[in-house]
Amino acid sequence: MAAGKLEEGAQRYEQSYQLREKLAKDNPSSADAQRDVSVSFSKLGNVLVAAGKLEEARQRYEQSHQILEKLAKDNPGSADGLRDVKRQPQQVGDVLVADGKLENARHGTSSPIRF
Repeated sequence: MAAGKLEEGAQRYEQSYQLREKLAKDNPSSADAQRDVSVSFSKLGNVLVAAGKLEEARQRYEQSHQILEKLAKDNPGSADGLRDVKRQPQQVGDVLVADGKLENARHGTSSPIRF
């Protein structure tokens, strides 16, 4: 992806994140609003990977995972929530492999994930 398009994409995802974060703060009991923030972090992580900013991408993916983990704990009967929380560590693991952190990649995060 061209550098200009990558920067434009990053800016748009950041704008989306800021809007979603405000909506989530205004509606703290809304699982959908919280999940939307998680999606924004994941999208920002994707752009950061494309830009070669692996550590920043890992941090965004982990922020996304933390939100999904809380949603899964708060809604243990949600199949969608459990699916999301179990799928998210793969992105973190991919970044850790690309960054040469193979031992951490086995866990899919820089710290152990607890379900």
